[in-house]
This record gives sequence, C-alpha cells and structure tokens, in this order.
Amino acid sequence: STAQSLSTAPIPKGTPGVYGAAGTAETCNAQGFLLLCGYATPLYNGSLCLYYLLTIRYGVKEGTMQRQVEPFMHFISMMLPISLAVTAICYNVFGSNGSTCFLNQYKQDQACNNSDNDFDCVATPSAHKIISSCLAAIIMFLFAFVPLSMLGVYCTIRKQEVTMDTRYGHSKRHPTPSYSRRGGVILATGSEPPEESNKKRRFSSLLSSTVALRVKSPRGNSMMTKRTKDVAFQGFLYVLAFYITFVWPTLDVILVNATGRNNVYIAFLSRIFFPLQGFFN
Repeated sequence: STAQSLSTAPIPKGTPGVYGAAGTAETCNAQGFLLLCGYATPLYNGSLCLYYLLTIRYGVKEGTMQRQVEPFMHFISMMLPISLAVTAICYNVFGSNGSTCFLNQYKQDQACNNSDNDFDCVATPSAHKIISSCLAAIIMFLFAFVPLSMLGVYCTIRKQEVTMDTRYGHSKRHPTPSYSRRGGVILATGSEPPEESNKKRRFSSLLSSTVALRVKSPRGNSMMTKRTKDVAFQGFLYVLAFYITFVWPTLDVILVNATGRNNVYIAFLSRIFFPLQGFFN
C-alpha cells in the first residue's frame, strides 16, 4: 500500500509520458521490490485456506500444524516473493509501466532515451520471462486453490451435519411397532413405560435442536443446518474478497508484459482494490 501510494514519484525523472516522475533508478527498484514483496499477501491467503483444509477436512492436530506445517507456510509465503524481487533487481527487470515501477522488460527513463547504447536499458529477457511466468503461475494456482479448499471445508462440515442429523435428528424412518398389553396399558413391543418414553423423547428433541438448527432447503426434501449455511456463506465471501482484490493487479501485470504499458482503467481498479483486502476480510 505504501509503495502504491507513491504512484509515479519513484519513476526516474524525465521518463516520457509519465506525470510526476521525480525519482531515480534506485527509487524505481525500491518501489518495484516492495510491490513484488506484496504478493506475499495472496500466498498467506492460500496458507490460511490450507490450514483450514488440513485441520477441518483431514483432522491434522494443532500441535502437528504448529511444528511441521506452519513454519513451511511462513517460509514459502515470505521467501518466494522476496526471492523473485531480489532476482528482479539483480537482472534489471524493474521499470516504469506508466503508473508505478514494476516488472517491465523495456526501460523508459530519460537516460535510456538519450543513450546510443541501450544495453543497460533493457532487462535480461530470460530473467524477465522467468520472473513473470513464476508470478503468473503463483496467482493462477491460488485462484484455483482458494475456492477448491473452501469447497472442501464446506463439504466436510456438511457431511458432519448430515451425520449428526441422521444420528440425533428425527429424519430417520421408524419401523412400524407391534403392540402388547402390560399392566392394563397398551405398549409397543420393545417400548418403555410412557413416563420413561416421554423423558427420552424430550431429551432427544432437545439434543436435536441443539446439535442441528435445521432449515428446509429450497427443494424441501433435504435439510441444511444453520451452521452449514453460515460456513458456505463465509467461504463464499472469503473467495469473493480474494478475487476482487487480486484479479485487477494480475490483469495489470499481464497487460504490461504484453504491451509494455498498463491500461489506465485496469490500473485504476488495481490501485483501489488491492489495498482494501484487509477491509474486505
């Protein structure tokens, strides 16, 4: 957010077609480094989804998560974008895309335009291609993994709710009882006296209402608990916030690498939604 708020200021002074450019090659690299490191955020989103998936669906214990899984999550989420950012600086990949300094194969600052030798003004093509491809692969993977992991969590909780409903609810079919006379009172075969039966019935009803606050589904022939609906809704909101936040920066990177400059409308949406992820969450 801080790097984006600087907008065009870190872009090398004299870059043609860029209003407000007042920086140097070093400030441009610094802005690009911070922006690329910001992609640790979607990686942490993916790590959080993995945490829920492992603990809820696969039953991994909390101690195992803390000792074996969480350190790996932190390492990947932090070191992957930092490694890409350091590599981009070493191979001169950061350059102006018209609104910020980010991955750009072609430099556009004044020094390059006035130089007869543009060797230092063009990023190493192989490095630019590798870094851009890695970043695109990470984002595409997360776009698929986040909704699929939330779907897995929902299916697990839904299955648990159906099991609890079957075990403790009243949706089971009861066999037709046969009757006998006991002490002048007609009882179903294998049943208990009315007082004990009523007590157990009241307990079963209370347990059923506590375990599953059931709401009829639109079809009317199946039951969905309030808990499952809440999980489905929260998962949907989480995925929606993730897509709204990161789809615009991703499109911005794709367009810049394809055309050399960004689309003003996509860049505008990227600058609005990217810093708002915390608000959406």
